[in-house]
Amino acid sequence: MSLIVENLAAQFGASAAFVETILGKRNLIELAAETHDIDAFMQRTGDQWKYISYALGTNQRAKLSLDRMYAIDTPNQVGRALDIGCGYGGFMRVFLDRGFHAYGVEIDSDLAALARLNLSGTDPERSEVYVGDIFSGELSLGTFDLITINDVIEHLPNPIGAFNTLASMLNPGGMLGIYAPNGKSIFYAASDPHNRVFGSSILSGPLAKSYVQAMLKSTGYGLGEYFGLCEFRDLCARNGLSFRHKPHDGGERAENAMDYLAKFTASFQNSEFRTKVPSLIARAVEIEIWQYLSEYTTAAAKAARGTAYCDFNDTYLSRAWTIVCKKEN
Repeated sequence: MSLIVENLAAQFGASAAFVETILGKRNLIELAAETHDIDAFMQRTGDQWKYISYALGTNQRAKLSLDRMYAIDTPNQVGRALDIGCGYGGFMRVFLDRGFHAYGVEIDSDLAALARLNLSGTDPERSEVYVGDIFSGELSLGTFDLITINDVIEHLPNPIGAFNTLASMLNPGGMLGIYAPNGKSIFYAASDPHNRVFGSSILSGPLAKSYVQAMLKSTGYGLGEYFGLCEFRDLCARNGLSFRHKPHDGGERAENAMDYLAKFTASFQNSEFRTKVPSLIARAVEIEIWQYLSEYTTAAAKAARGTAYCDFNDTYLSRAWTIVCKKEN
């Protein structure tokens, strides 16, 4: 094992096997063997370091995310925990650290294999990674005291059904923690976090798909619908769960709402989508963006008068929310 692998494992709190595999996927094992300083290694990997650091940082990101959830509420008991779309297995490592039996579901078998490597060195009797789609009925995993789903629900074809399924899998006193981006955030409306296409996050699902594919000259998309807080709150009420949330932003505030609007409007006027997509799609996009601008302006005016200030921040400024839904005992 090279010194770089050892140091990266220590720095990121990951197993050496996981680090070696991530480096191997980028053909960097030889470079790691001949380099003895992490800073020098970072410089020599160039743009690849973004991928490496993101993958290796999975445990650290998961801890921060779970800490945010626990700052809102906690499950009533430490028993079984499940991460939906477990990716590199970061949440599972944190579950184990907090005393849970850790379970993960991942639709990508390659990522599931990496998650298992990330769990190497832990008690194999206390964790399990499943490959498959939990919402299709092909997996039956029982009930849990904690379920997390992060940056996933907006990708699902049936998010309402998915939420209902997860709610039914909670034990009494169990907690569902969700991290969800806010498609109506004016900052994401200007450049959505998934496709970087102006205006796409505020469009209805089918139009957004056609628009993004036309803009990117691609057949891919990968998103369903962005839910707002009202939808999450209603889903909690229908399933008998309490609802609490914490917004995430970059320090933006309602008193600067018109400045944000001016920048967005300038981008709207200068956007190339009118010449890049078919005219019918471009016209439909313009109509929905104008509707968004009207709603934003009305809400900003109310916030400026001192009413619905928090609602405006949550709906149009916050880039994402940590949402905690809890089942009564």
